[in-house]
Amino acid sequence: MATTAISFRAYRQERTRYLRDATIGFGFMTLGVLIEGFLYQLTALTLTQVHVAESAALACGFAVLLWSFIR
Repeated sequence: MATTAISFRAYRQERTRYLRDATIGFGFMTLGVLIEGFLYQLTALTLTQVHVAESAALACGFAVLLWSFIR
């Protein structure tokens, strides 16, 4: 979560596309970690289903972060 905040602050100062994309990527990764806890505690989903949801969010985050590095 701290990495997302630092990335967002850097984006607000520089206003570059790659920092915006990096912030979105870190945000998806943070969301993936948070969603796992919420889904497991508050829903009737199995642990496997929760891990799949977390993995999907993390994969999206890594893909966006990779995209920001490539561009």
